[in-house]
Amino acid sequence: MQDLTPLNRIHRLPAKSKVKLSKEVDQVTQLTPDYISRTFSKIRDEVGCCDHLEPEKRPTFHEIRVLSAYLFNGQGVDPQSRMAHTNAKNTKIYIENHVEWVEVPFAEIKSG
Repeated sequence: MQDLTPLNRIHRLPAKSKVKLSKEVDQVTQLTPDYISRTFSKIRDEVGCCDHLEPEKRPTFHEIRVLSAYLFNGQGVDPQSRMAHTNAKNTKIYIENHVEWVEVPFAEIKSG
């Protein structure tokens, strides 16, 4: 699990003036662990970018993050700094033995 020291926490101002504090956070402006993933999925579905896929097959925030780490690493860019991890151990989880990647052949797509 990622180190969630106060410097690493992500915060936002709540939409309501009186918000019930979740048991998963220390203060009202702190995000719950699943906030970004839930919000990503909600917006992904609102804009309809993956409507052709069944909901359970649509890409998640975590899957996009894993793909980014894989691509950065393959291009020689340090994924740890791009992912804002405090240590290499967390990044290693993303780039080693996380997903079995399948290479597919290049294809051109005709438009119009």
